[in-house]
Amino acid sequence: MANEGVSVLAELRALRSASSDWRLSRGDVGVFAVLLQHMNAVGVSWPGPTRIGRLASLASRNVKASLQRLGALQYVEVIRPGPRKANRVPILGPPPVPSQKG
Repeated sequence: MANEGVSVLAELRALRSASSDWRLSRGDVGVFAVLLQHMNAVGVSWPGPTRIGRLASLASRNVKASLQRLGALQYVEVIRPGPRKANRVPILGPPPVPSQKG
């Protein structure tokens, strides 16, 4: 169910874009789906790698790699506030996807 302030349609568009992005693995798309599921009204998500891994059926090291890839491709921005504090992950929205041919 979508959070208030973020439309279900926007979430679906973001997930559809990620699932059709040839640069992302299935695990990356699973991590992105979990982040969308946990997003608050202003588009920030903060589940930990253990929870993400459990819901996306991935090992925590794969979750970390997926978060790095999603950040590098500008789907999300991972904000690390400091030791012993939960990472904040603002969802940036679907970026333009370059052609596979070029």
